[in-house]
Amino acid sequence: MVNFKATIAYDGTDFSGVAEQLNGANEKEIRTVVGELRPIIEMVAQGQPKIVVSGRTDKGVHAREQVLSFSFPQGFKDFDPARMAYVANKKLGPEIVIHSIENCDQDFHARFSAKSRTYRYLIDANNTPDIFSSRFAWHISSDLDIEAMEMAAKVFIGEHDFTSVCKRDESMDHNIREVLEAHFVQSVLITGSEKPLICFEISANSFCWNMVRSIVGVLVDVGMGKITEFDVKQLLQAKQRDSSRTFAPGHGLTLWKVQY
Repeated sequence: MVNFKATIAYDGTDFSGVAEQLNGANEKEIRTVVGELRPIIEMVAQGQPKIVVSGRTDKGVHAREQVLSFSFPQGFKDFDPARMAYVANKKLGPEIVIHSIENCDQDFHARFSAKSRTYRYLIDANNTPDIFSSRFAWHISSDLDIEAMEMAAKVFIGEHDFTSVCKRDESMDHNIREVLEAHFVQSVLITGSEKPLICFEISANSFCWNMVRSIVGVLVDVGMGKITEFDVKQLLQAKQRDSSRTFAPGHGLTLWKVQY
């Protein structure tokens, strides 16, 4: 196979996730990022590639750096990566943007070759939501104890069974993951609000379904004084999901980068 690696970004607001999927009721394709990209790849390449993403993002979730790998049969020579990026950016930008496309080794796999992934979550704690960041930040309108949230975030660092902060996924054998970093960083979004956006960053070898959004919800409960760092430790050790916990909405989450 001839293999390519593409790095893309997207505003996930109006997409039902990144991966292609069908509506079970009538088997009609619903709008996804790869679903929008595929026709352009096939048109430019005059072929039907197998497309793999580095990590699935849910409805409304964004990506600053999502990685795709796609391949064609051996001997395929007509594909021009630069032309494909140009056409895709003209047709789909700025909602979907291709930053780069390059040839890669045959054994490169966007998902399985990745060593870790980093997500960022934005929170707007101002009294009124900021219009310029409202598509990318969760507006809470509450004073949050960031220091307490920072301490609680450290509870998640290391290898743990994250069942308590994951949605059930029958395709996974277990929910054991290794979180490499979990902390608060300076937001890159500039707003006109009184208080800057709160930005939580987390890196792991991989993530369970809805894991980051669940963790953010737990940290917000800490910031509001509803629970303590000790409660977070007990929650993680329980290995049992509590559906009553706060669950952060998808639009505040961004796949920030993928490390290979």
